[in-house]
Amino acid sequence: MKQLFILSLLLSVFQVGVAQSYCTEEIECHSDSVVLSGTLTYPKSYGKFPAIIIISGTGRQNRDGTFASHRPFYDIANYLTPLGFAVLRVDDRGVGKSTGVYEKATTTDFASDVLSEIEFLKTKAMIDTSHIGLIGHSEGGAVAFMVAASSPDVSFIISLAGLAVDGYTSLILQNRAILESSPYVKPELVDDYMQLYITLFKIVKETPLDQDVEPELKKAFQEWLLNQSDDKLKAMDMIHGHDQMFLSRYTRMAQSKWYREMIQYNPAKYITKVKIPVLALNGDKDVMVTPDENLSNIDKYLKEAGNKNYKIVRLKSHNHMFQRCVECTQNEIPSLPEAISPETLETMYSWLKNEIVIVK
Repeated sequence: MKQLFILSLLLSVFQVGVAQSYCTEEIECHSDSVVLSGTLTYPKSYGKFPAIIIISGTGRQNRDGTFASHRPFYDIANYLTPLGFAVLRVDDRGVGKSTGVYEKATTTDFASDVLSEIEFLKTKAMIDTSHIGLIGHSEGGAVAFMVAASSPDVSFIISLAGLAVDGYTSLILQNRAILESSPYVKPELVDDYMQLYITLFKIVKETPLDQDVEPELKKAFQEWLLNQSDDKLKAMDMIHGHDQMFLSRYTRMAQSKWYREMIQYNPAKYITKVKIPVLALNGDKDVMVTPDENLSNIDKYLKEAGNKNYKIVRLKSHNHMFQRCVECTQNEIPSLPEAISPETLETMYSWLKNEIVIVK
């Protein structure tokens, strides 16, 4: 999930190829008027295979989850497919070969896309349709729980830093963690930034979706400016027009349909309905989806659901992208050598292998 503040059916199969020890198909499926393009990998051997759909987090992402030189979703598929799993990974709306406009989509739209991908998998002869699961990263974890709460076709979930606190609280936790871990923000200024952020977040949360949020944001921001000393504004880089740039950037994001929906997101509405096996992973150094609050909520809500088949794992010295980190800041992520750690992949496979045995 990016920093929230700072920031149908088969149509055709074009190509079938063999990648290493498994088969690869380039596929298309429909989600209403949107054409989703992706890659399906499955073992070369004959039979029906448990299937996994990878769901990306916030921000425009291609099927491989590419960032810097890394391709973590490709790495997951490349690891799990030779071990007996079919894996589907898809370009987000408006990304790569998928149609649609990403910026107009909401989390609810992404859940609809996954439901369409499930329908696609059900048409494939090599898929064991009794074992279709979801791997969701960050916001994709929230999507996985949303889909599982409504679809009997989902048989298991792996939540990779899945969002499990409400959208408003997530903004607060995320921004404080980012500020506290940033080498560019003085510790004594963290509370000052958060006072401003919370003021703005609260306005967006309390403004009805059919009302324009800009006038109230502008009013509150100007009041905040008037109550700060010149020295404080300078220290926070809110001078020489940077203050208006800050407000403009935030207002633009806050006016988006996705943001307005996300800040109202209530995970209890979905996770308390999930009774299938769940593996919830978080890096203990994650500053985007903080592990304490999010893993605690997954535990709490699954207990409320009466779910007795779930496992919660914290990976030591891992960041939001499930890389082994050193400084464990957001700025460090692109420069780290691995796309996703071996521990993450091994933990997922060990759990999957046991769950497939258990549920058969």
